[in-house]
Amino acid sequence: MSAALIQRLIEAGTPAGLVAEVALELGRAARLLDAEAAADRAREAREAQVRHLAAERQRRKRAADAAAPSRVTRVTLRDERDADPAPNKSPLEPQKLTPTPGVCVAHAREADPIGVPTTAAIAAAQAALGVLIAGIAAQRAKPDYANIAAAWNAMAARAGLPRVEKLTEERRKRIGARLAEHGADGFTEAIAAVERSSFCRGDSGSGWRADFDFLLQPSSFNRLLEGSYDRNEQPRSSARSSGRSAPGSGPGRTVAARDRVIARMAARRAS
Repeated sequence: MSAALIQRLIEAGTPAGLVAEVALELGRAARLLDAEAAADRAREAREAQVRHLAAERQRRKRAADAAAPSRVTRVTLRDERDADPAPNKSPLEPQKLTPTPGVCVAHAREADPIGVPTTAAIAAAQAALGVLIAGIAAQRAKPDYANIAAAWNAMAARAGLPRVEKLTEERRKRIGARLAEHGADGFTEAIAAVERSSFCRGDSGSGWRADFDFLLQPSSFNRLLEGSYDRNEQPRSSARSSGRSAPGSGPGRTVAARDRVIARMAARRAS
């Protein structure tokens, strides 16, 4: 494991102890792999030497058979004695050959003490690396609840809106859902849209102000991203869904319009 990779893992938030443990395991596995490769090369060299010696013996035997004179068909008495062994002597048994360790591949692998620990070490190193990668992925995928709440509180302090005092489990679920839909950039834009909107800041005269739970609602979040709250009045669809009258509508607006009409009629009569 290179120093650059170790630095990247530490910067990503991976515990230094875990990084060091994985680096040691990978180094040990690499050394064992080198040892196993050297042992394989030694075995191959020994097997090649055995094959060469066997081929040389066969070549010499064929050469000796070709150079020997033709056998005489007449058998002498001595040949007969040689051909007919004594009754009390048993014929020679076939010679049993014991494979030499390191020559036969099967015996060599059974006698090789490197193979088994090498496999186990590689598996352990791969498992440790898998845990490390999974930890990094989980850490990157974990919603950053604290930073999102801090961004809202910073904006709320400027705009005079309610702060986030506690991240309940329900709020965490909604944060995760909005992050899955829009990402961290979506939260940044939605919080900025709340600060831009006079309606969300409570400047419209209705007395209502946006809070953190309003931000986390799916419909509110989408409208903030779409710019629906950038106007000075609440969208009509939002007013209908919430059951409240939109700012600038209702009895107050009717009375003001009537007063303006009466004032214009009085001015015309006076002229």
